[in-house]
Amino acid sequence: MPNKLNRWMKLINILHSRNGMSVQDLQDEFEVGERTIRRDIGDLKEAGYPIECKMGIYTINQKFSLRTLYLGDSEAVALLQTIDAFNQKGFPFSPALGAVREKIVNCLSPQLRSVVEQRLDVADIDLVQPCEVCDKLFSKLEGAATAKRQVKIKYNAKTSSREIFDRVVDPYGLVFKEKAWYLVAFCHTRNEIRLFRPDRISEIEVLETVFSIPEGFCLESFFENSWQIGQGDPVNVKIRFLPHIAQSAKLAKYHPLGKYTDMEDGSVLYEVTVKGLWEISRWALSFGPGVEVLEPLELREQVTDMLARACDIYKN
Repeated sequence: MPNKLNRWMKLINILHSRNGMSVQDLQDEFEVGERTIRRDIGDLKEAGYPIECKMGIYTINQKFSLRTLYLGDSEAVALLQTIDAFNQKGFPFSPALGAVREKIVNCLSPQLRSVVEQRLDVADIDLVQPCEVCDKLFSKLEGAATAKRQVKIKYNAKTSSREIFDRVVDPYGLVFKEKAWYLVAFCHTRNEIRLFRPDRISEIEVLETVFSIPEGFCLESFFENSWQIGQGDPVNVKIRFLPHIAQSAKLAKYHPLGKYTDMEDGSVLYEVTVKGLWEISRWALSFGPGVEVLEPLELREQVTDMLARACDIYKN
C-alpha cells in the first residue's frame, strides 16, 4: 500500500503541474503497465479527484487546489542543488532525497521548471563521495538512538590484525563529518563515550535494554573544539603560514574558533584550540613546506617525525 499511495500522490502532482499526459506517458513515467495506470486513475476519480480526459490526454482540473509548495527559482535551485549534492550512492537518505526532489520538481510550473533547470546546468555542488553505509544498518542505528535502546555490534576497528570486536553500546546519535558517518555511543566495554564508524559494523542487534543519555549531553557540544572528530584535552595550537601562502590561507575558514594574525615578515600566525592533535597534524602536513608548527612541542615533534619518515621512503 505505501508504494501505491506514493504513486497516487505523484500522479496527482504530475497531472496538476503538467499540461497533460497520455496513458503511455504515465506508463513510462511510473514504469508500470497500462492496467495499473488506468486502475490508479479510476481509483482517484472515485475518491473525488477531478481528473479529466480529452482525446486520450489526462489532466486534472486547474481549479482543483492542492496544498502546493510555492517556491521562487532561487529557492528551488538552492534546494535541488543541496539534494543533488547529498543524493549519492552509499548515503543513507538517498532514496528519501530522491523522492523529495521529485516532489519539489512536480510542484514547479513548466515555466519555472525550465528556468530552474537552466540554472542547475551552470552551478554545481560536488561533495566528496561518502563512505557507503548499509541502509538497513543505518536505519537500525537511527531507530535505536531514537528509542534509546542498546545495541550489540560486531565492529572492525581497522587495526592491522583486522580483529572483529563485540561491543554493547548506547547509541546517542549519528553525525556526518567530511566523508563518513560516525556513531556517538557509550561503550560498555571501555566505560566511556566512543566513536564508531557504521561502515565498519558488520552485524547489529537492537536489544530490549533501554538507556538514558546523560543530562546536558548533546552532539554539538561533544564535538566542540574538535578539529573534525578528535577528542581529548583541549590544546592550544600555533601554526605559522609562510609568506608565499599566507594570504590565500587567510581566505579559508579552517575552524570556527581559528584566529589569524599578520606578522611583520609577511607570514600569518594561526591560533586555534582543539581536542587532540592527530587530525591537525595531518592537516598541517597537507601544506608541505608552506607552514611551520610552533606550538605545542608535541605537535611539532609529531609533524617532524612524519616528515622524516616520508623523506626516508623517497630516499629509498
